[in-house]
Amino acid sequence: MVARRQTNELGSTALVVCALACALTAGCSSGGTANIGDGELSVDKTKLDSYAAAWDGYVEAYTFLSGTDRVRVTLDEDGSGWLKIGDGDELAPPTDPDVGWPEGVYDAKAERFPGSDLMEGVRYPITGAVVEEERIRLSIDPYDVFEAWCELQTSYLRTNQYPQGYGCTQEGGYGYGNGVCSVGETEEGEPSIVDCGKAILCASAVCACDQAGCTAGDGPSVKFDAALSDDGQSLTGSIVLPDVGARIIRLER
Repeated sequence: MVARRQTNELGSTALVVCALACALTAGCSSGGTANIGDGELSVDKTKLDSYAAAWDGYVEAYTFLSGTDRVRVTLDEDGSGWLKIGDGDELAPPTDPDVGWPEGVYDAKAERFPGSDLMEGVRYPITGAVVEEERIRLSIDPYDVFEAWCELQTSYLRTNQYPQGYGCTQEGGYGYGNGVCSVGETEEGEPSIVDCGKAILCASAVCACDQAGCTAGDGPSVKFDAALSDDGQSLTGSIVLPDVGARIIRLER
């Protein structure tokens, strides 16, 4: 009887030790977040709020048209925020509907088109970020930053296109000659001269117009997909850019 009683006591002690070890490591088979033994919980990569932070980093082996590779992303716990490139000051909002915004970005030869490359000095809105398979996935629309400029525009019914539609110039295309841009003709049959920036933005359908006015249109989507490090301090993944496709991106808190 004594021998059996000693065995039971030893067995109970072993069970207690096992339970304590289990609790201090991976939480046994319960899944979820584990205590790593220092009083801190490991990062839950399945929750959106684990990615809420001000992130700063760069696109690997790539520079934007301005010459920068820096990217900043700010996210809140609901997955909303903004993406910004470079170090430049934020651009002043547009005030003149007859001049393209930003001024001087789009030259007469149309060597640069809106949405083909992200611009410094603007915050691209992020909405609807989600976490799937322990990765943060989000996208931006480069045309969203033209919202204020589009709202300044007059909406014109374009009778020269089929089906008829609205735009921020009276004709959809534009002409270029002698260093100036034109859209259609005057009543005298001369080219109707307009600012090249405005001509290019309107011809590129940056603005979506109807009878009531104009707002930002739908541009080429820029997609972002990244994994969170085990300590929650860095993001590594890819960003898909309209002009070159996917590039590696690295960000830290």
